[in-house]
Amino acid sequence: MVQFAVVGRHGREPLMRAAWCALLISTTIAPALAQDAARFQDLLPDLASAIASAIAPSTQISLVIESSSSAPEPPGAAREALTSALMGRGVTVAQVAPGIAPVRVECQQNLRERSCVAEIQRGASRDVFIAARPLEPRLSGDAHVDGSLLPAIELYPLFAQRQPILDLLVAGDRMLVLDPGALTVYEQKAEGWLAARSTPLMPIRPWPRDVRGRVRADNEMVDIFMPGITCSTTWALTAMRCAERRAPWPLGVENIGLEPARNYFSTPEGLTFYGAASLDAEAGARWLVAARSGSLTMLSAAREAIPTMEMATDLAAIRSRCGTQSFVVAASTTDGRELLRLMRVTDRRIVAVAPPRLLPGAVTALWPMTDPSMALLVTHDAGVGRYDAFRVSVSCRR
Repeated sequence: MVQFAVVGRHGREPLMRAAWCALLISTTIAPALAQDAARFQDLLPDLASAIASAIAPSTQISLVIESSSSAPEPPGAAREALTSALMGRGVTVAQVAPGIAPVRVECQQNLRERSCVAEIQRGASRDVFIAARPLEPRLSGDAHVDGSLLPAIELYPLFAQRQPILDLLVAGDRMLVLDPGALTVYEQKAEGWLAARSTPLMPIRPWPRDVRGRVRADNEMVDIFMPGITCSTTWALTAMRCAERRAPWPLGVENIGLEPARNYFSTPEGLTFYGAASLDAEAGARWLVAARSGSLTMLSAAREAIPTMEMATDLAAIRSRCGTQSFVVAASTTDGRELLRLMRVTDRRIVAVAPPRLLPGAVTALWPMTDPSMALLVTHDAGVGRYDAFRVSVSCRR
């Protein structure tokens, strides 16, 4: 669980250094692990929320990312992720210049936790915020993959906005964002992702309350799947063509699409579900689906249902880069908390392989991405009215 703290405000004392002293006292900095290059990225959305809460809407800030021996990711990667998170919260990030309030950010790891500190300096005043997460304990038994490797869920923030994010696709320095009202192309600039062009979506009838959508790209062609309609266009968003029809969605399992007023899919046999994941040969089944009943259900190659006792609201398949196994990431709600779990299916048994990750809001989308080692996760923070898109991947630790 991410722990967030406001360290304090002072006009003279270098509070960032004092904050690190408080974090690191009686501990030793852990060696940097090359395979954990993105292990601080999940702290940045919380840090961005704290910065946004302390900045007036019209204030511009500049980011200074401090390097650290225990934070091996390049400063540019942290800058890109934090800039995107800040822009989604209405903060303008500019280049370092006189009159622009500097925000210094540094991430460290000690023997107990991972932490990121932000210091906002305005004149003689400094505000310091810390976002921290305890180190995850090592597991044993079924949690180990390929001998000594231990999988873990990694979240990398991609984009945030006030409108619902139905789907998102990144291709190089271009990004497609689908929301209920429009398809927008963003281009990556020095300031972050900037909207280049947008085309509205005109529903034939009102969208359902929990509208869902997918966007797929093949070279320069773009296909859009929405409840009851499909559309096609190009990256230039020219000649948008839409047709009212119930078409199969690209889910990996055969389906007959969404009904216009519903947010769940159906197999040809009539099984209703919210999401599906393809399984590998060791699973003893061909697919795992999040059934409309709330339970995870396996499907054989003939799509015969094999119920399980596990519960989930959505799921996606994901392949680890540190082995040959495939995994499933599944979203669920437990005691009012939104969690993301990592599991494997072996011989028709579902086995948890990593501690669950606490999410910053309710899950509104969980889709496989073009790269089979990644999935797209979208959460909704109702408290601030913001949707955050994350790239989900599996890291392996020794």
